[in-house]
Amino acid sequence: VEVKGGSKSFELKGFVVSQSLELIPGDGSGGRDEGFQFGTLYFGQERILPGTLINHGPYPLSFTTIIESKTEEEELLMNFVEMSVDPPEGTIEPMSKMNLSLKFSPLEIDPQIYSLITKNVRNKNIFSAIREYVRTVLVGVVETGQTLEHPLLGKAIKPSVFASQNTFNFKEVFVGEKIDLEFFINNNSQELPIVFSVQRTAHFKISPASGRLGPGESQELRIIFSPKQMGAFKQTIEINICNGIIIIPIKAKGIAKVDAGKTNSPSPKSRELYGDKDRLVLPPIKSAETPGRSQWKVPNEIVVKQSNSLDEEDILEFRKKHREKYAKYLRTAHDNRIIKREKIQDYNNDVDIGIEPGGGLLSPKVYLPKIESDSNFNQYKYMMERLKIKKKGKEIYGEDDFIVKKFKPKPTTQTELRECKAKLSRADLFQNVTAGNKLFDYGTVCVYSENSKSFNLTNGMKQHILVSIAIEHEELRKTKPLSQVIPPGATAGFDVIFSSPNPQTFYNNISYSINGIHNYIITVNAIVTPLTLQLSKEQIQFRFS
Repeated sequence: VEVKGGSKSFELKGFVVSQSLELIPGDGSGGRDEGFQFGTLYFGQERILPGTLINHGPYPLSFTTIIESKTEEEELLMNFVEMSVDPPEGTIEPMSKMNLSLKFSPLEIDPQIYSLITKNVRNKNIFSAIREYVRTVLVGVVETGQTLEHPLLGKAIKPSVFASQNTFNFKEVFVGEKIDLEFFINNNSQELPIVFSVQRTAHFKISPASGRLGPGESQELRIIFSPKQMGAFKQTIEINICNGIIIIPIKAKGIAKVDAGKTNSPSPKSRELYGDKDRLVLPPIKSAETPGRSQWKVPNEIVVKQSNSLDEEDILEFRKKHREKYAKYLRTAHDNRIIKREKIQDYNNDVDIGIEPGGGLLSPKVYLPKIESDSNFNQYKYMMERLKIKKKGKEIYGEDDFIVKKFKPKPTTQTELRECKAKLSRADLFQNVTAGNKLFDYGTVCVYSENSKSFNLTNGMKQHILVSIAIEHEELRKTKPLSQVIPPGATAGFDVIFSSPNPQTFYNNISYSINGIHNYIITVNAIVTPLTLQLSKEQIQFRFS
């Protein structure tokens, strides 16, 4: 560096480092060639695989994740087979690691909406009993624009368990006895084992009460009927397969009765208290000549208290008093009704006191009970809207496709005012807000000409958003509209109009914001040339003969 009176030299040093993010399957201690392979599961089960996110740079990085499918059919199943990442977004510190959890929980499609889905899917094989899934987890870095892609592979099968018999009738059984019948359960799956457990019920029991069956194996079970009391019994015993993904009901019934010809000998406790006597000794009827009860006890005898019986005269007297009591009650109730009716008739006269009957009373409003909608159908409806939004945002509307319908420029309702001021997360902006082309190249245009292109933006969220465009250059002043309130699931179009009175090479930016908080840039490029006219002939001669 030259300075007054001489020159000085400075030594500049710097270090260039890689600011990048890396996703490794596992806890980060193993190899890096492993994949996110969930293996084979039954529908209804769940498996979680660990992942490690590593920041190799000296600055913190913000990331967001999204699960993406390859085909429209697989996109339709995104709500039925849940592949998710926890946490879905966050910030990782410099030169550090963060643990992620990737979950795979396939669900069998509800039969109620099966017919609705098959009308919109060309490949019906995705609804078969064996289904393979190929997804991609995308990790986007906000600061650097880096995107990581890792495949997610999984397979789901429907459990196939068969019981040789599910209805048992034991008919008549004596109380205290046991009768058992045999049946088998088979695991017809050739890939995965099953575990089962049996519900406990009264009088009926299945043995063994739990167990494990490998692929293709079967096991013999015994159902036992052991009644402890008389009566007719009917139970449904549930065999739980793999923690509830399948329930096999076993219906059993039987009648318990007492064997009249069977005599029961005294129990050991009775022999200890009363000796070996089996006879039952009743005390004499108490009278004035008989001693008190304390003198009736005889060692080694079972004493039973006997109540005195009523004679015929006492029974007739009791019935007479009972009839008199209720006859009196009926007479009193009849007299009270007559008195009440006479009072009402006194009030119903022709005297007018100026009060209109029923005046001032409002008719009651009958409210119907709120019917909760089917959650599965709501999932299907929202899923179809997502497909429609994705198709519109990415395939139908381009920069040359203009949307005629424009939305209102400002929020008006309380809900719109609240939602259009909300701050959106990175995941919402990354997944649910789809913007069109952000580079408009008008090519070579002439002065004073108006050239239009459409900037489209799709709102895939369940709330309104306010999108505003800021114009700073005179050449783009005719752009319209400058703001729109986009409803949920809708696509808005902004007509970006370029016109210049002067020849130039135009390369500038337009900024637009979402809810006045999140700012983005659109680049506009054009070459403006002067208007020139070229004549094929400079002189035209007319000759008349």
